[in-house]
Parts: sequence; structure tokens; C-alpha cells
Amino acid sequence: MIGSLFIIILSLLIILGVIAFYIMSLGKYRDMIKPLNKKNYAFLFMLPAGLYFMDKFKYFGGNTKLRQSFAELYGEKYAKFYLKVHTANKIATAMLFALVLSMASLYLNVQSITAVKAESPVTVNGNIIERPSFNQETYKTNNGDVVKMQAEIDDNGTKTMESYDVNANMQVPDDKTCVDLVVSDLEQNYIQVFRDQLKNGISADMNFTRFGSQLGCGIAIMTDPTQDYLTDAGKLTEFVTITMEPQVYSADFIVSKGDISRQTSAFELKILPAASIADTQNTPAEPQDPTTQLNQYIDEINNNPDTVNNDSIKLPETIGTAKITWSQPPEPVDNTKYIVFISILFIVAAVFIILDRNVDESIKKKRESIKHDFPDFVNKYALLLGCGLTTYDAFNKIMEDNKDISGTFDNHPIYMELETILREIDLGKAEVHAYEDFGLRCRITEAMKFSSLVTQNLRRGTNDLLMQLKEQVADVWQMHKANIRRKGEEAGTLLMLPMILSLVSVLLVVIYPAFASIKF
Repeated sequence: MIGSLFIIILSLLIILGVIAFYIMSLGKYRDMIKPLNKKNYAFLFMLPAGLYFMDKFKYFGGNTKLRQSFAELYGEKYAKFYLKVHTANKIATAMLFALVLSMASLYLNVQSITAVKAESPVTVNGNIIERPSFNQETYKTNNGDVVKMQAEIDDNGTKTMESYDVNANMQVPDDKTCVDLVVSDLEQNYIQVFRDQLKNGISADMNFTRFGSQLGCGIAIMTDPTQDYLTDAGKLTEFVTITMEPQVYSADFIVSKGDISRQTSAFELKILPAASIADTQNTPAEPQDPTTQLNQYIDEINNNPDTVNNDSIKLPETIGTAKITWSQPPEPVDNTKYIVFISILFIVAAVFIILDRNVDESIKKKRESIKHDFPDFVNKYALLLGCGLTTYDAFNKIMEDNKDISGTFDNHPIYMELETILREIDLGKAEVHAYEDFGLRCRITEAMKFSSLVTQNLRRGTNDLLMQLKEQVADVWQMHKANIRRKGEEAGTLLMLPMILSLVSVLLVVIYPAFASIKF
């Protein structure tokens, strides 16, 4: 109770806090969010709340490694901006998950406090189970309340613990009421329902005793007293053979309990020849251990409630030499309401870790893409430079040639870097520094070497730049081939599992018929 109240208070504080931050951030940071791509920020609508949280608590996610990552992705100039947006995105996503889980936790805990536990009509006192009162409206469909009991069986010092489900059937009324109820039930649900079937003939045992089992009434079928084909309990005898002639009788049921008995209305019954009557042989019972005997005792109580006391069920305290101590097991505790709230901490931590890993994955994809496009880029640059174009013009030509229809460089970061170089030079940045930054942003060995060659040529005016570029083109193409070969080997390794599964399935199809035909 106290734990649920504490969680309710914390859940309310989280819910109100998240809603307050969201409301207070409405209308703010529009200019900051406008250039962001919705594909990269799934919960962009919550981003202002994260930014407001950072400004309110002066938190800027000061992580040097992350800042370097964003400097590699977007350049040093925009590293701080994207670092702040990334941190705000983590906070906003964590807020959203915390809000949802807090609402779920609040609902579960409020429900656990306000839920009214249904009072069981059954009371238990040691080994005595008090049966509920009789209800004429529900006695046929009510199989009794199931009471869970534990039995500690002490058999000469050897203790075992067993669990049982005991059916505490409702109490039975007086004998006359029981007989009247069973007679009415038989006439409505047996004689009328199966009248045509009984008239056309039966060739198997009749199942009518179940109508009196719940109220402890005995039922017998009365026919011609001289016939030997059907017993009072509705069982066919050994005289029902394949060669016998069909026998027609006028029959009725007699329901009795104590000194009270009553007949049903009469009906026509035909007994048909049976295919065979199986002989049964009684085998002597083997000695049983206390646990087996107790299992049989509980089954007898559950299946034959009329054999126990009407007011209560008394469970045995001894079986043979074994002593039995009865108790009720403790009710299971539902920890879902606590688990949901505690999971908020793990979800928040997972959000921070996963989003940071996404940054690392973006860097890895960028480097892989640059490595893939770099040989083609260097080759084009060398050709254009050999045709007399300057480095700036060559870069501009390569950039324009690789734009798609929309005027962007979809999944080609190297050409985006060229665009950044040209934009920086147009804004007044020295070409040498722009080309140096290109190598630093790409963060691959080939790009750094290329940047060094270009800047060295600009500073010193060397004549062998084309020769050095041709050498680098040869080198990067070899590295490109090796990289493609490595990826092919990795793909081949991944294909091994489905190939093995296919081989196993083929072997099963081929081998199974051979084994199936062998008779062991």
C-alpha cells in the first residue's frame, strides 16, 4: 500500500513535469529546429522541451568525444549546434518514454489500491473448509469455489509439501428439494431432449446419473423387471449380443435421496443389439504411498461432492502413519506495477546509449561511403587537373556532375564535403586551410594524404602533383578492390547459415523415407 502510494506520487510528478516542460517550450526554438531533418529526429515535436530543459538547468551535454564526432559529421563550425540538438533529442525522447511509462505505472498502482477484492464465500480454518450456501439459480453451473491448500506430509520424519485445489461445492438443500430439482432437470434436459433417440433405440450405456451427482441424489431407471438387458444404473449387460432382437420397454426414472423418492414421466425405450461387450477384470490394488492416497482423497472430494459433509469439508490430518498439516499458500504478489515504474530508469539509460551509438553508426557509414567514392573522386580530379583546370574549378565540376535530380548528394558525403570546401572559399576562407579541413573532416588516411598533396602543391608549387596523384589513384583502387573483396567474404560468411539449413532440410527429405520404411 505504502509502496503504491509512493510510486503514484512519483509518477504524478514525472507526468506533470514533462507536461510543464512541453507547454513552456511551445513557440520557442523554432528557428533552431527548422533546418533539422525529421528522418533523423523521430520525436521532433518534443525537441523544444529538451532544449528548454537544457537551458533551464544549464546542461549542454559536455562530451568531448561526441563533439568530435559531430565535428567530423558536420564540420567544426556546426559541431556545437548539433551536439546541443543531439543532447536535447536524448532528453526529449527520454521524457516521452518516461511520460508513457509513468502513466501506465499510475494506472496500475491506482487500480491496485482502489480495486475491491471479491470476498470469497468459502472460509478455511485449518483443515476445515466451510462450504457456501445453496443457490438454486446457479447450482447446475457452479462447480464450487476452488480453494488452494498446502499439505505438509510428515511420514516418519520424511516431510514433503504438496499443493492441492479443493472444490468447495455449495451446500445441498433438504432431501425433498433435491429430489424435486433432479426430477425437473431429468424431464427437461434428458427425457425431452433425447426422447426420439431413446425411442429409436440405444446400443450403449446410458449417462443419466450425472444429473443427481451435484445434489447427492440416486437415480435408477425402471423397465420390465423380468428383462436382463439393462441394469438400474443404465448399463448394458452381457446379454446384449449381436444376435438379439431389439427390445422395447416403457421406462421411467426414480430419483431418491434419504427417505424421499419420486418418479419421472414415462417414456419409450428400445434396446438395440450391441457390437460387443468388453469383459473387465479386477486387478488387486498395490500398496500406495501417503501422497498418492491423499491425491485420491482430494480427487474423490472434487469429483463426488455428495460424499462429504454438507456444511464443510474436513481434510484428513493423518493417512496411515503420516501426519498432515494443512495451510493456505500466500497470495501471489503482482509486481508488474513496480516493474513498470522501475523500468523508466532502464529505458532512459537505454535511450541515451542507443542515440549515442547512432552517432557512431553515422560516422562509420560516412567513412565507408567516402572510402567507396574516393577512388573515383581522385581519378576525376587528376583527369581534370591534367586538362588544365584549377583545384577549385575541378572540385566545382566534380560536385556539379554528381548532384542528383533534386540537387543534393544522397548518401555521398564526399561530394557534400566538396560543397562545404567551395562554400568556405567563397566566404573568404583561404584555399589551403579549406583543403586541410577537408582531410580532417573525412578522417580517412586516403583523404588526409590527398589533402596533404594538394596543400603542399599550393604552398610550394611542385611540378610532380599529377605523378603523385596517379600513384595515389593506383593505391586507392587497390585498396578499393581489397575492401570490396572483404565485404564479399563477409557476405559469403553470412550466407553459410541458410546454406547449412538448406542442406539439412534436403538431407531430412532424402533420409526420412528410408528410416520410416524400417520396422523396428
